[in-house]
Amino acid sequence: MVVSDLHLHTTVTDAAKACTAELVEVLPRWQGPGVHVIAGDGFELLAEPAATIDEVLDAHAEWAAAVKAFAADHEHELVVLSGNHDGQIAWDPHVVDALRERLGATEVALAVDLLLDTGAGEEKVRVVHGNQTDPYNAFVDPRDPIDTPFGHHVVRQLLPETSGLDRPGGLLEGLRWLAEPLQGSEMVGSRLLYRMVVGRLWWLAIPFLAAFLLRLVAFLPGVDRLLRDDAERWLLGLGVALLVVSLVAALVAVATMLRVHRTLAQTDIGKRSGLGGHNAAARESAAALVAQGFAGLVSGHTHSPELSVVGVGFYGNSGCGVQVVEARRARLGLPRPFVALNRCSRLELAAHEVLEVRLVLADVPVRSPALLERLVTVADKDVPTTPRVVAGLPGSSTYPFDASALGDWARRRRARRWAAGLLVAAGVVNIASAILGPSTGRIAELEDALPLRFPRVASVLAVLIGVALIGLARSVRRGYRPAWSAVVVLLAGTSLVMLTKGVDVEEGLLGLALALWLVAERRHFRVHPPGQRRWLAGAIGLGVLASASPPSSRPA
Repeated sequence: MVVSDLHLHTTVTDAAKACTAELVEVLPRWQGPGVHVIAGDGFELLAEPAATIDEVLDAHAEWAAAVKAFAADHEHELVVLSGNHDGQIAWDPHVVDALRERLGATEVALAVDLLLDTGAGEEKVRVVHGNQTDPYNAFVDPRDPIDTPFGHHVVRQLLPETSGLDRPGGLLEGLRWLAEPLQGSEMVGSRLLYRMVVGRLWWLAIPFLAAFLLRLVAFLPGVDRLLRDDAERWLLGLGVALLVVSLVAALVAVATMLRVHRTLAQTDIGKRSGLGGHNAAARESAAALVAQGFAGLVSGHTHSPELSVVGVGFYGNSGCGVQVVEARRARLGLPRPFVALNRCSRLELAAHEVLEVRLVLADVPVRSPALLERLVTVADKDVPTTPRVVAGLPGSSTYPFDASALGDWARRRRARRWAAGLLVAAGVVNIASAILGPSTGRIAELEDALPLRFPRVASVLAVLIGVALIGLARSVRRGYRPAWSAVVVLLAGTSLVMLTKGVDVEEGLLGLALALWLVAERRHFRVHPPGQRRWLAGAIGLGVLASASPPSSRPA
Protein backbone atom coordinates (compact mmCIF):
# COMPACT_ATOMS: atom_id res chain seq x y z
CA MET A 1 0.00 0.00 0.00
CA VAL A 2 1.41 3.38 -1.05
CA VAL A 3 0.39 6.71 0.46
CA SER A 4 2.02 10.09 0.01
CA ASP A 5 1.63 13.80 0.68
CA LEU A 6 -0.12 13.46 4.02
CA HIS A 7 1.63 16.71 5.09
CA LEU A 8 1.09 15.91 8.77
CA HIS A 9 1.47 19.11 10.84
CA THR A 10 1.91 19.69 14.52
CA THR A 11 -1.74 20.77 14.37
CA VAL A 12 -4.32 18.23 13.21
CA THR A 13 -6.32 19.41 10.18
CA ASP A 14 -9.70 18.01 9.20
CA ALA A 15 -8.22 16.36 6.10
CA ALA A 16 -5.34 14.78 8.06
CA LYS A 17 -7.70 13.58 10.78
CA ALA A 18 -10.00 11.87 8.27
CA CYS A 19 -7.19 10.30 6.24
CA THR A 20 -5.17 9.01 9.19
CA ALA A 21 -8.38 7.59 10.69
CA GLU A 22 -8.91 5.65 7.46
CA LEU A 23 -5.35 4.29 7.62
CA VAL A 24 -5.74 3.39 11.29
CA GLU A 25 -8.76 1.31 10.29
CA VAL A 26 -7.14 -0.33 7.23
CA LEU A 27 -3.70 -1.31 8.59
CA PRO A 28 -4.86 -3.75 11.32
CA ARG A 29 -6.92 -5.66 8.72
CA TRP A 30 -3.84 -6.48 6.63
CA GLN A 31 -3.58 -10.21 5.96
CA GLY A 32 -0.30 -11.89 5.03
CA PRO A 33 2.99 -10.36 3.89
CA GLY A 34 3.03 -6.74 2.83
CA VAL A 35 4.87 -3.48 2.45
CA HIS A 36 3.56 -0.07 3.45
CA VAL A 37 5.27 2.82 1.64
CA ILE A 38 5.00 6.45 2.74
CA ALA A 39 6.19 7.92 -0.55
CA GLY A 40 7.38 11.37 0.48
CA ASP A 41 5.88 14.50 2.02
CA GLY A 42 4.30 12.42 4.74
CA PHE A 43 5.40 15.09 7.24
CA GLU A 44 5.25 18.87 6.90
CA LEU A 45 8.74 19.99 7.91
CA LEU A 46 9.08 22.78 5.35
CA ALA A 47 6.18 25.15 6.03
CA GLU A 48 6.85 24.75 9.76
CA PRO A 49 10.64 25.17 10.07
CA ALA A 50 10.53 25.12 13.86
CA ALA A 51 8.54 21.88 14.02
CA THR A 52 10.33 18.63 14.79
CA ILE A 53 9.45 15.14 13.64
CA ASP A 54 8.72 14.15 17.24
CA GLU A 55 6.16 16.95 17.62
CA VAL A 56 4.45 15.87 14.39
CA LEU A 57 4.27 12.24 15.52
CA ASP A 58 2.97 13.32 18.94
CA ALA A 59 0.14 15.23 17.25
CA HIS A 60 -0.84 12.09 15.32
CA ALA A 61 -0.10 9.53 18.02
CA GLU A 62 -2.93 7.11 17.11
CA TRP A 63 -1.80 6.90 13.49
CA ALA A 64 1.86 6.50 14.53
CA ALA A 65 0.88 3.65 16.88
CA ALA A 66 -1.07 1.89 14.11
CA VAL A 67 1.85 2.18 11.69
CA LYS A 68 4.31 0.86 14.28
CA ALA A 69 2.01 -2.06 15.09
CA PHE A 70 1.87 -2.90 11.39
CA ALA A 71 5.66 -2.73 11.00
CA ALA A 72 6.15 -4.92 14.10
CA ASP A 73 4.84 -7.97 12.24
CA HIS A 74 7.73 -10.04 10.89
CA GLU A 75 5.92 -10.34 7.52
CA HIS A 76 5.53 -6.58 7.14
CA GLU A 77 7.89 -3.80 6.12
CA LEU A 78 7.58 -0.04 6.36
CA VAL A 79 9.41 2.11 3.81
CA VAL A 80 9.57 5.89 4.23
CA LEU A 81 10.72 8.04 1.30
CA SER A 82 11.77 11.66 1.45
CA GLY A 83 9.96 14.36 -0.50
CA ASN A 84 10.43 18.08 -0.96
CA HIS A 85 8.46 19.04 2.19
CA ASP A 86 10.26 16.52 4.40
CA GLY A 87 13.65 16.59 2.70
CA GLN A 88 15.34 16.27 6.13
CA ILE A 89 14.63 12.55 5.89
CA ALA A 90 17.45 12.33 3.32
CA TRP A 91 20.13 14.05 5.44
CA ASP A 92 19.05 14.47 9.09
CA PRO A 93 20.02 11.41 11.22
CA HIS A 94 17.71 12.52 14.05
CA VAL A 95 14.69 12.39 11.74
CA VAL A 96 15.73 8.96 10.46
CA ASP A 97 16.19 7.65 14.01
CA ALA A 98 12.76 8.95 15.02
CA LEU A 99 11.13 7.24 12.06
CA ARG A 100 12.83 3.94 12.90
CA GLU A 101 12.04 4.10 16.61
CA ARG A 102 8.55 5.58 16.63
CA LEU A 103 7.15 4.17 13.37
CA GLY A 104 9.24 1.03 13.00
CA ALA A 105 10.56 2.02 9.56
CA THR A 106 12.65 -0.77 8.06
CA GLU A 107 13.89 1.32 5.13
CA VAL A 108 14.37 5.09 4.71
CA ALA A 109 15.32 6.06 1.17
CA LEU A 110 14.87 8.36 -1.82
CA ALA A 111 13.18 5.67 -3.94
CA VAL A 112 12.33 1.99 -3.69
CA ASP A 113 11.86 -0.85 -6.17
CA LEU A 114 9.15 -3.30 -5.14
CA LEU A 115 9.50 -6.90 -6.34
CA LEU A 116 6.17 -8.73 -6.44
CA ASP A 117 5.98 -12.47 -7.11
CA THR A 118 2.93 -13.17 -9.24
CA GLY A 119 1.73 -16.24 -11.04
CA ALA A 120 3.10 -14.74 -14.25
CA GLY A 121 6.54 -14.17 -12.73
CA GLU A 122 8.32 -11.41 -10.85
CA GLU A 123 7.06 -7.87 -11.42
CA LYS A 124 9.13 -4.81 -10.55
CA VAL A 125 7.47 -1.48 -9.62
CA ARG A 126 9.41 1.67 -8.76
CA VAL A 127 8.06 4.06 -6.13
CA VAL A 128 9.32 7.64 -5.88
CA HIS A 129 7.96 10.86 -4.47
CA GLY A 130 7.92 12.60 -7.83
CA ASN A 131 9.41 16.00 -7.05
CA GLN A 132 12.49 15.22 -9.16
CA THR A 133 10.36 15.57 -12.32
CA ASP A 134 9.19 19.00 -11.14
CA PRO A 135 11.83 21.59 -12.10
CA TYR A 136 10.66 23.96 -9.36
CA ASN A 137 11.03 21.36 -6.59
CA ALA A 138 13.84 19.10 -7.83
CA PHE A 139 17.00 18.76 -5.75
CA VAL A 140 20.45 18.77 -7.31
CA ASP A 141 21.62 16.64 -4.38
CA PRO A 142 18.80 15.52 -2.04
CA ARG A 143 21.35 14.66 0.66
CA ASP A 144 22.76 18.19 0.76
CA PRO A 145 21.16 20.25 3.59
CA ILE A 146 21.77 23.56 1.81
CA ASP A 147 20.24 22.44 -1.50
CA THR A 148 17.01 24.47 -1.63
CA PRO A 149 15.01 24.44 -4.87
CA PHE A 150 12.78 27.32 -5.91
CA GLY A 151 9.72 25.72 -4.28
CA HIS A 152 11.38 25.95 -0.86
CA HIS A 153 11.64 29.73 -1.13
CA VAL A 154 8.01 29.98 -2.25
CA VAL A 155 6.80 27.99 0.77
CA ARG A 156 9.03 29.66 3.36
CA GLN A 157 9.20 33.24 2.09
CA LEU A 158 6.35 34.00 -0.35
CA LEU A 159 3.41 32.08 1.15
CA PRO A 160 3.86 33.54 4.67
CA GLU A 161 3.54 37.01 3.15
CA THR A 162 0.16 36.07 1.67
CA SER A 163 -1.10 34.31 4.80
CA GLY A 164 -3.20 37.37 5.68
CA LEU A 165 -5.15 36.93 2.43
CA ASP A 166 -5.37 33.16 2.84
CA ARG A 167 -8.29 33.39 5.24
CA PRO A 168 -11.77 31.82 5.10
CA GLY A 169 -13.80 33.60 2.44
CA GLY A 170 -10.77 35.45 1.03
CA LEU A 171 -9.60 35.60 -2.57
CA LEU A 172 -6.51 33.47 -1.89
CA GLU A 173 -8.10 30.96 0.44
CA GLY A 174 -6.43 27.61 -0.22
CA LEU A 175 -3.99 29.01 -2.80
CA ARG A 176 -1.13 26.85 -1.51
CA TRP A 177 -3.28 23.74 -2.05
CA LEU A 178 -4.41 24.64 -5.56
CA ALA A 179 -4.34 21.39 -7.54
CA GLU A 180 -3.38 23.19 -10.76
CA PRO A 181 -0.93 26.03 -9.93
CA LEU A 182 -1.30 27.42 -13.45
CA GLN A 183 -4.95 28.20 -12.65
CA GLY A 184 -4.04 30.75 -9.98
CA SER A 185 -5.16 33.75 -12.03
CA GLU A 186 -8.41 32.03 -12.96
CA MET A 187 -9.09 31.26 -9.30
CA VAL A 188 -8.56 34.90 -8.31
CA GLY A 189 -10.86 36.11 -11.10
CA SER A 190 -13.55 33.59 -10.21
CA ARG A 191 -13.49 34.46 -6.53
CA LEU A 192 -13.40 38.17 -7.30
CA LEU A 193 -16.75 37.69 -9.02
CA TYR A 194 -18.44 35.32 -6.58
CA ARG A 195 -17.01 36.54 -3.28
CA MET A 196 -16.23 40.22 -3.71
CA VAL A 197 -18.40 41.78 -6.42
CA VAL A 198 -21.63 39.85 -5.86
CA GLY A 199 -21.08 39.74 -2.11
CA ARG A 200 -21.13 43.54 -1.91
CA LEU A 201 -24.18 44.20 -4.06
CA TRP A 202 -26.31 44.65 -0.93
CA TRP A 203 -25.50 48.37 -0.89
CA LEU A 204 -27.57 48.80 -4.04
CA ALA A 205 -30.65 48.38 -1.85
CA ILE A 206 -29.80 51.43 0.28
CA PRO A 207 -31.76 54.01 -1.81
CA PHE A 208 -34.83 51.76 -1.87
CA LEU A 209 -34.60 51.16 1.87
CA ALA A 210 -34.27 54.90 2.45
CA ALA A 211 -37.41 55.56 0.39
CA PHE A 212 -39.27 52.86 2.32
CA LEU A 213 -38.17 54.31 5.67
CA LEU A 214 -39.38 57.75 4.61
CA ARG A 215 -42.84 56.26 4.15
CA LEU A 216 -42.72 54.61 7.54
CA VAL A 217 -41.72 57.80 9.40
CA ALA A 218 -43.95 60.16 7.43
CA PHE A 219 -45.60 61.26 10.69
CA LEU A 220 -42.36 62.80 12.01
CA PRO A 221 -41.87 66.56 11.73
CA GLY A 222 -40.18 67.60 8.49
CA VAL A 223 -40.57 64.23 6.75
CA ASP A 224 -43.83 65.21 5.13
CA ARG A 225 -42.09 68.22 3.54
CA LEU A 226 -39.39 65.92 2.13
CA LEU A 227 -42.06 63.73 0.58
CA ARG A 228 -43.73 66.77 -0.95
CA ASP A 229 -40.33 67.77 -2.42
CA ASP A 230 -40.18 64.43 -4.28
CA ALA A 231 -37.38 63.04 -2.08
CA GLU A 232 -38.86 59.57 -2.40
CA ARG A 233 -38.93 59.81 -6.20
CA TRP A 234 -35.31 60.99 -6.28
CA LEU A 235 -34.20 58.10 -4.05
CA LEU A 236 -36.00 55.56 -6.22
CA GLY A 237 -34.49 57.09 -9.35
CA LEU A 238 -31.02 56.95 -7.82
CA GLY A 239 -31.54 53.32 -6.88
CA VAL A 240 -32.67 52.38 -10.38
CA ALA A 241 -29.73 54.23 -11.93
CA LEU A 242 -27.23 52.48 -9.63
CA LEU A 243 -28.85 49.14 -10.36
CA VAL A 244 -28.64 49.64 -14.13
CA VAL A 245 -25.00 50.75 -13.96
CA SER A 246 -24.11 47.79 -11.74
CA LEU A 247 -25.85 45.34 -14.05
CA VAL A 248 -24.03 46.70 -17.09
CA ALA A 249 -20.71 46.58 -15.25
CA ALA A 250 -21.40 43.02 -14.08
CA LEU A 251 -22.27 41.88 -17.60
CA VAL A 252 -19.09 43.45 -18.97
CA ALA A 253 -17.00 41.87 -16.19
CA VAL A 254 -18.51 38.42 -16.73
CA ALA A 255 -18.10 38.65 -20.50
CA THR A 256 -14.47 39.74 -20.11
CA MET A 257 -13.74 36.96 -17.62
CA LEU A 258 -15.29 34.33 -19.89
CA ARG A 259 -13.19 35.57 -22.80
CA VAL A 260 -10.02 35.49 -20.67
CA HIS A 261 -10.80 31.95 -19.53
CA ARG A 262 -11.40 30.85 -23.12
CA THR A 263 -8.19 32.49 -24.30
CA LEU A 264 -6.10 30.90 -21.54
CA ALA A 265 -7.58 27.49 -22.32
CA GLN A 266 -6.44 27.81 -25.93
CA THR A 267 -2.86 28.81 -25.07
CA ASP A 268 0.10 26.69 -24.06
CA ILE A 269 -0.77 27.38 -20.41
CA GLY A 270 -4.12 25.71 -20.83
CA LYS A 271 -2.55 22.78 -22.63
CA ARG A 272 -0.02 22.22 -19.83
CA SER A 273 -2.73 21.99 -17.19
CA GLY A 274 -5.57 19.54 -16.75
CA LEU A 275 -5.58 15.79 -17.16
CA GLY A 276 -3.14 15.72 -20.02
CA GLY A 277 -0.41 17.86 -18.46
CA HIS A 278 -0.46 17.65 -14.66
CA ASN A 279 1.19 14.24 -14.29
CA ALA A 280 2.70 14.26 -17.78
CA ALA A 281 6.35 14.31 -16.66
CA ALA A 282 5.85 11.37 -14.29
CA ARG A 283 3.94 9.52 -16.99
CA GLU A 284 6.89 9.95 -19.34
CA SER A 285 9.19 8.54 -16.67
CA ALA A 286 6.84 5.59 -16.32
CA ALA A 287 7.02 4.95 -20.07
CA ALA A 288 10.83 4.91 -19.91
CA LEU A 289 10.79 2.43 -16.99
CA VAL A 290 8.26 0.18 -18.72
CA ALA A 291 10.56 0.09 -21.74
CA GLN A 292 13.30 -1.14 -19.38
CA GLY A 293 11.17 -4.02 -18.11
CA PHE A 294 9.42 -2.45 -15.12
CA ALA A 295 5.74 -3.13 -14.57
CA GLY A 296 5.09 0.49 -13.72
CA LEU A 297 5.84 3.61 -11.68
CA VAL A 298 4.13 5.02 -8.60
CA SER A 299 4.66 8.61 -7.47
CA GLY A 300 2.93 11.37 -5.56
CA HIS A 301 3.81 15.08 -5.24
CA THR A 302 1.07 16.53 -7.47
CA HIS A 303 -1.83 15.67 -5.11
CA SER A 304 -3.69 14.42 -8.20
CA PRO A 305 -4.51 10.69 -7.91
CA GLU A 306 -4.21 8.78 -11.14
CA LEU A 307 -4.10 5.25 -12.50
CA SER A 308 -3.44 4.98 -16.22
CA VAL A 309 -2.10 2.52 -18.75
CA VAL A 310 1.38 3.28 -20.11
CA GLY A 311 2.41 0.91 -22.87
CA VAL A 312 2.32 -2.60 -21.41
CA GLY A 313 2.64 -1.19 -17.89
CA PHE A 314 0.99 1.46 -15.76
CA TYR A 315 1.48 4.77 -14.01
CA GLY A 316 -0.08 5.42 -10.63
CA ASN A 317 -0.23 8.54 -8.49
CA SER A 318 -1.11 7.95 -4.87
CA GLY A 319 -2.67 11.39 -4.50
CA CYS A 320 -2.63 12.95 -1.04
CA GLY A 321 -4.26 13.27 2.36
CA VAL A 322 -4.72 17.03 2.51
CA GLN A 323 -7.18 19.68 1.46
CA VAL A 324 -6.99 20.56 -2.24
CA VAL A 325 -8.64 23.34 -4.22
CA GLU A 326 -9.97 22.47 -7.66
CA ALA A 327 -12.09 24.10 -10.34
CA ARG A 328 -15.58 22.72 -10.72
CA ARG A 329 -18.10 22.98 -13.52
CA ALA A 330 -20.55 25.88 -13.17
CA ARG A 331 -24.18 26.19 -14.16
CA LEU A 332 -25.37 28.47 -16.98
CA GLY A 333 -21.89 28.69 -18.50
CA LEU A 334 -20.62 30.95 -15.70
CA PRO A 335 -16.93 31.08 -14.69
CA ARG A 336 -15.81 27.95 -12.89
CA PRO A 337 -15.88 28.22 -9.08
CA PHE A 338 -12.91 26.90 -7.11
CA VAL A 339 -13.95 24.68 -4.24
CA ALA A 340 -11.99 22.98 -1.45
CA LEU A 341 -11.98 19.20 -1.02
CA ASN A 342 -10.65 17.06 1.82
CA ARG A 343 -8.91 14.35 -0.21
CA CYS A 344 -7.75 10.94 0.97
CA SER A 345 -6.30 8.49 -1.54
CA ARG A 346 -3.88 5.59 -1.79
CA LEU A 347 -2.65 2.95 -4.21
CA GLU A 348 -2.76 -0.76 -3.49
CA LEU A 349 -0.68 -3.34 -5.36
CA ALA A 350 -1.53 -7.03 -5.00
CA ALA A 351 0.53 -9.98 -6.29
CA HIS A 352 -1.94 -12.65 -7.45
CA GLU A 353 -1.89 -14.55 -10.73
CA VAL A 354 -1.10 -11.17 -12.26
CA LEU A 355 -0.16 -7.85 -10.72
CA GLU A 356 -3.28 -5.98 -9.65
CA VAL A 357 -3.27 -2.24 -8.97
CA ARG A 358 -6.15 -0.40 -7.30
CA LEU A 359 -6.72 3.30 -6.64
CA VAL A 360 -8.75 4.13 -3.53
CA LEU A 361 -10.11 7.68 -3.31
CA ALA A 362 -12.47 9.90 -1.35
CA ASP A 363 -13.13 13.60 -1.94
CA VAL A 364 -15.22 15.35 0.71
CA PRO A 365 -16.36 18.84 -0.38
CA VAL A 366 -15.76 21.65 2.09
CA ARG A 367 -18.68 24.06 2.38
CA SER A 368 -17.90 27.30 0.56
CA PRO A 369 -18.42 30.51 2.56
CA ALA A 370 -19.89 32.21 -0.54
CA LEU A 371 -23.56 31.47 -1.22
CA LEU A 372 -23.28 32.17 -4.94
CA GLU A 373 -20.37 29.74 -5.27
CA ARG A 374 -22.50 27.02 -3.71
CA LEU A 375 -25.42 27.79 -6.02
CA VAL A 376 -23.49 27.71 -9.31
CA THR A 377 -21.25 24.72 -8.50
CA VAL A 378 -22.18 21.48 -10.24
CA ALA A 379 -21.52 18.56 -7.90
CA ASP A 380 -19.13 15.89 -9.17
CA LYS A 381 -21.08 12.70 -8.60
CA ASP A 382 -18.37 10.48 -10.11
CA VAL A 383 -16.03 10.88 -7.12
CA PRO A 384 -17.04 9.17 -3.85
CA THR A 385 -17.11 10.97 -0.52
CA THR A 386 -16.08 7.81 1.35
CA PRO A 387 -12.94 5.84 0.44
CA ARG A 388 -13.58 3.23 -2.21
CA VAL A 389 -11.89 1.79 -5.28
CA VAL A 390 -12.35 4.09 -8.26
CA ALA A 391 -9.96 2.39 -10.69
CA GLY A 392 -8.16 -0.90 -11.09
CA LEU A 393 -5.81 -2.62 -13.50
CA PRO A 394 -5.97 -4.96 -15.27
CA GLY A 395 -9.52 -5.50 -16.49
CA SER A 396 -11.15 -2.49 -14.87
CA SER A 397 -11.03 1.25 -15.46
CA THR A 398 -8.50 4.04 -15.23
CA TYR A 399 -8.73 7.32 -13.34
CA PRO A 400 -9.32 10.18 -13.71
CA PHE A 401 -12.00 9.93 -16.33
CA ASP A 402 -11.42 12.67 -18.89
CA ALA A 403 -14.90 14.15 -19.06
CA SER A 404 -13.69 16.98 -21.28
CA ALA A 405 -12.92 14.51 -24.05
CA LEU A 406 -16.59 13.56 -24.18
CA GLY A 407 -17.95 16.98 -23.32
CA ASP A 408 -18.31 18.16 -26.91
CA TRP A 409 -19.82 14.85 -27.93
CA ALA A 410 -22.37 15.02 -25.11
CA ARG A 411 -23.33 18.60 -25.92
CA ARG A 412 -23.62 17.78 -29.62
CA ARG A 413 -25.78 14.76 -28.91
CA ARG A 414 -28.00 16.74 -26.55
CA ALA A 415 -28.40 19.63 -29.01
CA ARG A 416 -29.37 17.29 -31.86
CA ARG A 417 -31.83 15.41 -29.70
CA TRP A 418 -33.49 18.61 -28.52
CA ALA A 419 -33.57 19.99 -32.06
CA ALA A 420 -35.29 16.89 -33.40
CA GLY A 421 -37.87 16.91 -30.61
CA LEU A 422 -38.64 20.60 -31.02
CA LEU A 423 -39.00 20.23 -34.78
CA VAL A 424 -41.58 17.47 -34.33
CA ALA A 425 -43.42 19.67 -31.82
CA ALA A 426 -43.28 22.65 -34.20
CA GLY A 427 -44.60 20.52 -37.05
CA VAL A 428 -47.51 19.29 -34.94
CA VAL A 429 -48.29 22.87 -33.88
CA ASN A 430 -48.31 24.00 -37.52
CA ILE A 431 -50.67 21.23 -38.60
CA ALA A 432 -52.98 21.71 -35.61
CA SER A 433 -53.06 25.46 -36.13
CA ALA A 434 -54.01 25.02 -39.80
CA ILE A 435 -56.75 22.50 -39.00
CA LEU A 436 -58.28 24.46 -36.13
CA GLY A 437 -58.10 27.74 -38.02
CA PRO A 438 -57.67 31.27 -36.68
CA SER A 439 -59.99 33.02 -34.26
CA THR A 440 -63.00 34.89 -35.68
CA GLY A 441 -61.74 38.28 -34.55
CA ARG A 442 -58.30 37.86 -36.08
CA ILE A 443 -59.60 36.53 -39.41
CA ALA A 444 -61.94 39.50 -39.67
CA GLU A 445 -59.03 41.90 -39.23
CA LEU A 446 -56.96 39.93 -41.74
CA GLU A 447 -59.72 39.93 -44.40
CA ASP A 448 -59.78 43.70 -44.27
CA ALA A 449 -56.08 43.82 -45.18
CA LEU A 450 -55.63 40.80 -47.48
CA PRO A 451 -57.80 38.93 -49.99
CA LEU A 452 -59.43 35.75 -48.70
CA ARG A 453 -57.23 33.47 -50.79
CA PHE A 454 -54.08 34.47 -48.90
CA PRO A 455 -55.14 32.94 -45.53
CA ARG A 456 -56.30 29.78 -47.32
CA VAL A 457 -53.00 29.39 -49.17
CA ALA A 458 -51.14 30.10 -45.91
CA SER A 459 -53.10 27.33 -44.16
CA VAL A 460 -52.08 24.85 -46.83
CA LEU A 461 -48.46 26.00 -46.56
CA ALA A 462 -48.60 25.63 -42.77
CA VAL A 463 -49.60 21.99 -43.17
CA LEU A 464 -46.89 21.36 -45.76
CA ILE A 465 -44.23 23.04 -43.61
CA GLY A 466 -45.39 21.06 -40.58
CA VAL A 467 -45.10 17.78 -42.47
CA ALA A 468 -41.66 18.84 -43.78
CA LEU A 469 -40.42 19.71 -40.28
CA ILE A 470 -41.52 16.34 -38.93
CA GLY A 471 -39.89 14.58 -41.88
CA LEU A 472 -36.60 16.47 -41.49
CA ALA A 473 -36.39 15.88 -37.73
CA ARG A 474 -34.68 12.50 -38.22
CA SER A 475 -32.00 14.00 -40.48
CA VAL A 476 -31.43 16.86 -38.04
CA ARG A 477 -31.09 14.28 -35.27
CA ARG A 478 -28.18 12.83 -37.26
CA GLY A 479 -26.60 16.28 -37.61
CA TYR A 480 -27.02 16.63 -41.40
CA ARG A 481 -26.10 20.14 -42.52
CA PRO A 482 -28.49 20.21 -45.57
CA ALA A 483 -31.41 19.25 -43.34
CA TRP A 484 -30.40 21.93 -40.82
CA SER A 485 -30.28 24.57 -43.58
CA ALA A 486 -33.68 23.54 -44.90
CA VAL A 487 -35.20 23.59 -41.41
CA VAL A 488 -33.89 27.08 -40.66
CA VAL A 489 -35.42 28.38 -43.90
CA LEU A 490 -38.73 26.62 -43.21
CA LEU A 491 -38.91 27.97 -39.66
CA ALA A 492 -38.21 31.48 -40.87
CA GLY A 493 -40.99 31.03 -43.44
CA THR A 494 -43.29 29.71 -40.73
CA SER A 495 -43.36 33.12 -39.07
CA LEU A 496 -44.61 34.78 -42.24
CA VAL A 497 -47.08 31.98 -42.97
CA MET A 498 -48.56 32.14 -39.47
CA LEU A 499 -49.05 35.88 -39.70
CA THR A 500 -50.70 35.55 -43.11
CA LYS A 501 -52.85 32.60 -42.05
CA GLY A 502 -54.59 34.33 -39.20
CA VAL A 503 -52.32 36.78 -37.39
CA ASP A 504 -51.02 33.88 -35.24
CA VAL A 505 -48.26 35.90 -33.61
CA GLU A 506 -47.53 33.30 -30.92
CA GLU A 507 -46.81 30.44 -33.34
CA GLY A 508 -44.78 32.76 -35.55
CA LEU A 509 -42.58 33.91 -32.67
CA LEU A 510 -42.03 30.33 -31.53
CA GLY A 511 -40.90 29.31 -35.00
CA LEU A 512 -38.59 32.32 -35.24
CA ALA A 513 -37.12 31.59 -31.79
CA LEU A 514 -36.45 27.98 -32.76
CA ALA A 515 -34.75 29.11 -35.98
CA LEU A 516 -32.50 31.51 -34.07
CA TRP A 517 -31.58 28.77 -31.58
CA LEU A 518 -30.65 26.42 -34.41
CA VAL A 519 -28.46 29.13 -35.94
CA ALA A 520 -26.74 29.64 -32.57
CA GLU A 521 -26.12 25.86 -32.30
CA ARG A 522 -25.04 25.43 -35.94
CA ARG A 523 -21.67 23.92 -34.95
CA HIS A 524 -23.47 20.70 -33.98
CA PHE A 525 -24.90 20.17 -37.47
CA ARG A 526 -21.95 19.74 -39.79
CA VAL A 527 -22.44 16.23 -41.16
CA HIS A 528 -22.59 16.02 -44.94
CA PRO A 529 -24.50 12.88 -45.93
CA PRO A 530 -23.16 10.66 -48.73
CA GLY A 531 -24.49 11.52 -52.16
CA GLN A 532 -25.18 15.12 -51.19
CA ARG A 533 -23.68 16.55 -54.35
CA ARG A 534 -25.63 14.12 -56.52
CA TRP A 535 -28.91 15.08 -54.85
CA LEU A 536 -28.03 18.78 -55.11
CA ALA A 537 -27.26 18.43 -58.84
CA GLY A 538 -30.54 16.59 -59.34
CA ALA A 539 -32.50 19.31 -57.53
CA ILE A 540 -30.82 22.03 -59.62
CA GLY A 541 -31.54 20.07 -62.81
CA LEU A 542 -35.20 19.72 -61.93
CA GLY A 543 -35.37 23.41 -61.17
CA VAL A 544 -33.81 24.27 -64.55
CA LEU A 545 -36.20 21.94 -66.41
CA ALA A 546 -39.17 23.38 -64.60
CA SER A 547 -38.16 26.94 -65.42
CA ALA A 548 -37.41 26.06 -69.06
CA SER A 549 -40.61 24.12 -69.74
CA PRO A 550 -43.07 25.91 -72.08
CA PRO A 551 -46.14 27.50 -70.56
CA SER A 552 -49.45 25.69 -70.79
CA SER A 553 -51.54 26.42 -73.90
CA ARG A 554 -54.78 25.96 -72.01
CA PRO A 555 -56.85 29.17 -72.24
CA ALA A 556 -57.34 31.10 -69.07
